[in-house]
Amino acid sequence: MKEDEVKILFFGTSRFAAILLNAILQAQLNVIAVVTKPDQEKPHLISPVKELCQRYAPKLPILQPIKASTQKFIAELGSFPRPDLFIVAAYGEILKQSLLDIPSQGAINIHGSLLPKYRGAAPIQRSLMNGDRETGITLIKMVLEMDAGDILATAKIPIEEEEDFGSLEKKLAELAYPLLKEVLMQLCQGSLHPISQNLRDVTTAPKITSQETKISWDLPAIQIHHLIRALSPKPGAWCWIEIMRERQRLKIYQSEPILIPENKQEPGYFLHFDPQNWVIQCGKDGLKIKKVQLEGKKILLAEEWIRGLKTPCYKVS
Repeated sequence: MKEDEVKILFFGTSRFAAILLNAILQAQLNVIAVVTKPDQEKPHLISPVKELCQRYAPKLPILQPIKASTQKFIAELGSFPRPDLFIVAAYGEILKQSLLDIPSQGAINIHGSLLPKYRGAAPIQRSLMNGDRETGITLIKMVLEMDAGDILATAKIPIEEEEDFGSLEKKLAELAYPLLKEVLMQLCQGSLHPISQNLRDVTTAPKITSQETKISWDLPAIQIHHLIRALSPKPGAWCWIEIMRERQRLKIYQSEPILIPENKQEPGYFLHFDPQNWVIQCGKDGLKIKKVQLEGKKILLAEEWIRGLKTPCYKVS
């Protein structure tokens, strides 16, 4: 069997998955259907994967089960040819064994970290939050335990100092297809050599909670900076700011740590507040603010936002 003959059922939801699926479709691999999460109702939103399919592959069947690992959905798959392979990338659900047993050649998961580091739902964000200097893509054989399968291939890239979640996610997704192509070739040739994960090196990357997106100005500036990078552009790290006696949410999308020899103010107070230089005191050092969004408004460079204010501000909380 050749690579373009392998019958693939693709599972994915996020932008990361959509970038990978686009490469798969451009390579004209044999994708028989795509499985993605259901549309969001209020407001109405469809997944990046569904949006991609509707735009570039309108004839490709799109399946949107509430839960994929159910007998109802497994029965629905019976209307398609039996897939040779599942390819799963940021789908958003742990697949049960009854589903994983369907493809004759098993299931491959594309994961945005160097496993066994950062098993879980948010590997890219956690890597940025921790200030890591490198990351990568790992392809694994899927098993019932999350991200615990044998490693099929890996590729590393450095994390640039100004990298944020949006840019790093795109780089990793683009890195994934050449790796997948190599694995498919080895699979067809019978030359795959999976490697067990080293359990001593396992770390986890749980889903980002809403509580984690709130900025705590008592933390060191570098730690806040890493949080902002990890949550930009979505969901965005935020704080409270008072404008004309009204407390509003302010999201911060871009920042820069500034070395300050000693604390001059309480955390959250502005050390400088003008279009050229907006610096906030943190628990240690200061944070220069570069790009923000006031609740209900558009994203602006800090200098544009400050120029548009009708009243001065003094602190955030």
